[in-house]
Amino acid sequence: MGSGEAGALPENTSGSAPENTSERILLADAKEGEPGGNVLRTISVTAPKVEKDPSRAPVTLNVISVEEIQEMVATSIKDVIRYEPGISVSNNGSRFGLGSINIRGLDENRILIQMDGIRQADSFTIGGYSSAGRNMVDVGMLSGVDIQRGAGSALQGSEGIGGVVSFRSPEPEDFLRGRSFAVSPEAIYQGVDRSLGLIGTLAVGNDLVKLMLRGVQRRGQEFANKGDVGGFGFERTKPNPQDVNTLNGLAKLVFTPFPGYRATLAAEGFERVIDTDYMSFPRGGGTGRIAVDATDTYRRGRFSLDQRLSGSRLGTIDLKFYRQVSRTGQLFFDEGRQMYRGSLKKTLTEREFFFEQILTGTRLQTESIFELLGAHTLIWGAEAFRTDTRQMRDGMFLLSDGSITKEVGPDIMPTRDLPPSSTTQVALFFQDNWLLMDRLTLVTGLRYDNYHLDPKPDGLFIDRNPGVASSGVRFDAFSPKASLIFDAGWGFSFVAQYSQGFRPPPYNNVNIGFTNVGLGYVAIPNPDLKPEIVRGVELSVRHHTDRGYAMFTAYDNRYEDFINPFITLDCPANPLCVSNPQYVPNRPNQNVGPYLTTFQAGNLPRVRIYGFEGRLDQRLPWGFRLRGSFAWTKGRDLDSGLPIIQVNPPTGVLGLAYEHGPFRIEGLVTAAMRKTLKESRGVTRMIQPPAYSVVDLLAQWRFSPNGRLNVGIFNLFDKKYWHWADVPVQDVHVAETQGGPDRYTRPGRSFSISISHRF
Repeated sequence: MGSGEAGALPENTSGSAPENTSERILLADAKEGEPGGNVLRTISVTAPKVEKDPSRAPVTLNVISVEEIQEMVATSIKDVIRYEPGISVSNNGSRFGLGSINIRGLDENRILIQMDGIRQADSFTIGGYSSAGRNMVDVGMLSGVDIQRGAGSALQGSEGIGGVVSFRSPEPEDFLRGRSFAVSPEAIYQGVDRSLGLIGTLAVGNDLVKLMLRGVQRRGQEFANKGDVGGFGFERTKPNPQDVNTLNGLAKLVFTPFPGYRATLAAEGFERVIDTDYMSFPRGGGTGRIAVDATDTYRRGRFSLDQRLSGSRLGTIDLKFYRQVSRTGQLFFDEGRQMYRGSLKKTLTEREFFFEQILTGTRLQTESIFELLGAHTLIWGAEAFRTDTRQMRDGMFLLSDGSITKEVGPDIMPTRDLPPSSTTQVALFFQDNWLLMDRLTLVTGLRYDNYHLDPKPDGLFIDRNPGVASSGVRFDAFSPKASLIFDAGWGFSFVAQYSQGFRPPPYNNVNIGFTNVGLGYVAIPNPDLKPEIVRGVELSVRHHTDRGYAMFTAYDNRYEDFINPFITLDCPANPLCVSNPQYVPNRPNQNVGPYLTTFQAGNLPRVRIYGFEGRLDQRLPWGFRLRGSFAWTKGRDLDSGLPIIQVNPPTGVLGLAYEHGPFRIEGLVTAAMRKTLKESRGVTRMIQPPAYSVVDLLAQWRFSPNGRLNVGIFNLFDKKYWHWADVPVQDVHVAETQGGPDRYTRPGRSFSISISHRF
């Protein structure tokens, strides 16, 4: 269930990896697995570093170590956060797979996701045939995951107003451990998608230079569910057949030419290809659809150079340069027959979607320790990065006689739905940890963000979107943070936090051009969007001893100018519409009214999301260990009274583990409450997911000091249930949302196994 909140742990000791990559904290010096011994856990704080002593961290930070990822036999980020209440990952079972991460009721691009401190590409969806997701990291490449809940840190990007998910990759020292050569093979099989993953690591080096090569290959099929209706059409509830192939490679070259200096050159490549037989689309004999197939390709490549200098007059200096290219390419083939000029013709409709983001940036961070009316740890620095975004849709309609038209549905292909755009962001930040007295710490921070959106409409965008103007915008903001941490003694500490976050309006809301005459709607740009501002208050009570920890956190976040990308502009059939440039007249011979339904992103003046979370991890006598956590969140638009539909229902996890020698077994119960109709009004979902509780069993055998065998049995009693995040809102653009809800059920009983060894 993760290492828990960072504030629940005592004093740390640093590992061999660089401090900004992995600070490891051991809770006790007892041998791992010793019955009745102290709790031995690992925690890390990633760059940008949050707090040197995590027991006094000003933010709520959940840390999931690589050991826990292996214990859970996880193969996806949805598996990794399985036992993290208040956090979810959506899943599209028909084609696109895993979607956005949701933290405390916010998802999509309101969550900052980074790999080794480098931001991951945005999510972008247009219509029902294209979706650029953010799932471009394989779990086999991770040495841990840090999840910050809320916008509490001045060191992270302020645009992560919902939270920050930081993926960490391993370092050569993680495998060498004082040796000059190490090899680590791993294999993992997951029954839910019949996937086999092979992971290999090679590390060599000495005191001067070290090299690590790590690769992941994973082949699988579609995720199972509890649907039992096969065949073709919307009524199908079984998953569409898929072949999923993933490759992820990482190379790290580390130089340590003299004490206090470390340079790490990293290169990473990722590719995932998903082939889908779209059986959930209707098919028919004679005239109608014959076959539907889709191929979705996700690629990401990055180069980075990290340098650290310790012991300088400024303290510790970290300097990072990086460049990352992320591309999504999606093809959709629809083969059928139709009457054309008096005869039956074979047809092929091809749709292509392309989305690319190129990220180039640098970051400088320093850390100094000094005395002035108490001890201070001052962290300050700057970062600057540029993101270049391009998107395009293409396609054709082909008849068997060879004639081709580029008119596909409502569009003349190729087309762009937003102009090529560049965003430049510059930030200055500082955080001061001031130890006022032995039991009282004041943490203050301030972040300044400057944002510039520069659209560059080309001929294609202008031709396909006549009359649609593109606008550049500039915004800047100061985001203050403050936390007071009081150590009350007897293992208790109290934390009070105030934080403010800033998220500029995204490029695809400021500038967009999309018209669907067939369905009678249009999406128009809004250059007058205001940035989102969040002001949050958080109170925590923590208790930690050498046998475990407990925590309880309550939070209340108020959002100003919350952006809703799908506000409908009503246009009655009267002359007033003619004089209003926001309304788009319909084309002739379309029986959908005089004007198209018009959508435009807009600001909701006031939104509130609040809730509480708790966590317990306690070592019991005779080798037992009790773990539990829960989360309860509510959210609503304070003006309309409507709920925020992304908010997950209350969830909780309770686990009991037993360890004896090299063996460990744990049973876990995960439960969720049902949302009331009042809590989900305003939209229509395919189903209102009922409450559920499922049981999992995890087991581990340490067959050697460096060897592990992990086994997991999930949904032990084969229960049928739904995750709230997986069930879609009914949408005319997405055909499958009109079908049977069992398509979105979670898998039944499944089995997973992994084996790893380090030589």
